[in-house]
Amino acid sequence: MSSTDVSFSSIFVFLFPILSLGNIQQFNECSTKLYACDQSITYISYPFWGNGRPSYCGLVGFELTCREDNITTLQITNTTFRVIRIDQNNNKLTLALDDLWEGDQPNACLLRPNESIDLTTFQYTFFSYVPDGSIFQGLYFSCLEDLVSSIPNRSRFNCSGDEEGRANFIGNRSIAVGDACERVIGVPVLRTAFEDFNRSETMPLQELLWMGFQMEYRVDGGEICSRCQRSGGSCWSNLNSSIPSCICPDGVSRLVCGSADSSTGFFILPHYMLVNG
Repeated sequence: MSSTDVSFSSIFVFLFPILSLGNIQQFNECSTKLYACDQSITYISYPFWGNGRPSYCGLVGFELTCREDNITTLQITNTTFRVIRIDQNNNKLTLALDDLWEGDQPNACLLRPNESIDLTTFQYTFFSYVPDGSIFQGLYFSCLEDLVSSIPNRSRFNCSGDEEGRANFIGNRSIAVGDACERVIGVPVLRTAFEDFNRSETMPLQELLWMGFQMEYRVDGGEICSRCQRSGGSCWSNLNSSIPSCICPDGVSRLVCGSADSSTGFFILPHYMLVNG
């Protein structure tokens, strides 16, 4: 064996334990440090991270924040949303605008300064609307009474500082109001909740908005992560890649854990480097 082979073998022998030990630590952290915030949002894994779960256990754009009031929030573009529910089995989550809340109660009037939430809001992000899960509505502020006269009482709401002869309501986003309203904000709501709201005579508007709207998220290599987790591995983001890596309990990156033949080659030397000189 040549001196070059000896030197390379020495480097490999000493480097392998360092890399492997580091990856074992990452496996332990990504598999045990799941995101949790109070009892409402728990056991959340890749691609999400935050609140003690390291960033390399998830992806950029999926950081969850657990506030002191035990509310989970997610920032998408420049808007902060409250996370009502995360369904990782179906890659769906339910969100609500964080600006909607006044203390622990939703207040539609607080949304008046906001920009509309519509189909363009989540362009170029990992998130998109679930067409059969949400429906777009409009919050119409300070509208002339003549326009509001045909609106059911349950769809109207009052705001402090309303001018006499004007009112606010929620309705179809396509209502043509011209100059009859001072401001119109587009908001999505859960389709099932909206249907309940229309059938009910007692369900308050604030409850409809509190229930949020449904979104779905997509990540590259989602099936890779599913197979990895089913085989006992843990997903993590390697070198800020948008495609997940699967790390196994022994610290080796494989496509599927428990199968030596499925190694990605991260720690396996090519054949030509193993031949004797």
